[in-house]
Amino acid sequence: MTPPSHLNILIEQFADTLEQTDLCCQERAQFGALLDALRIEATLCQEVLS
Repeated sequence: MTPPSHLNILIEQFADTLEQTDLCCQERAQFGALLDALRIEATLCQEVLS
């Protein structure tokens, strides 16, 4: 397993911040989908670079 990239670390920090934010269910779902897409993109970029 490769170490997390700087981008992955930032995405997880953003996710942690969102968990502490008072959002409605719809907003949580939207941000969750965005975070999932960002995680996939970061993983793909990391695979291309390795």
